[in-house]
Amino acid sequence: MKKTRIQRLDGKKVDVVLHLGNVFVCSHGLCCGKAERGYGPDLRELHQAEWHRRKLGQTVYLTPSGCLGLCALGNTVLLIFQGKPLWFHSFNTAEQVSALYDYIEAMVKAKQLLPVPDTLRDSVLDREVHPDMASLVAALEGPSEPRIGACK
Repeated sequence: MKKTRIQRLDGKKVDVVLHLGNVFVCSHGLCCGKAERGYGPDLRELHQAEWHRRKLGQTVYLTPSGCLGLCALGNTVLLIFQGKPLWFHSFNTAEQVSALYDYIEAMVKAKQLLPVPDTLRDSVLDREVHPDMASLVAALEGPSEPRIGACK
């Protein structure tokens, strides 16, 4: 694994491994994973199992996170690969999780961002993938002020 030397703001030089990507899984929020409240099931363990099984730790981080927003579309997943963010919504099945890690594995092998596969296409919230979703994205972006406690 290639390390990159970076100088911190305190002047100290450190060697870090820059990963190809990061998967943020909404799992500690008020909505995602809360099936008892009408949201999708908690798939954290499945994400972790797929990530470990595929040995992605040296190339892609997995970060269970707090609320990623977009609560009405939960469970949400944010994949950042080579700096490009891809949002996934309504991510509520084992098949979707498996397809996500198939996609990540293919990109790691290719060492580049690849087109979203058909198996994930309906779960992507991206203007480039679904141009017809621009109005939905605009509605979700809503007011510029943060909404505290948006999940109910």
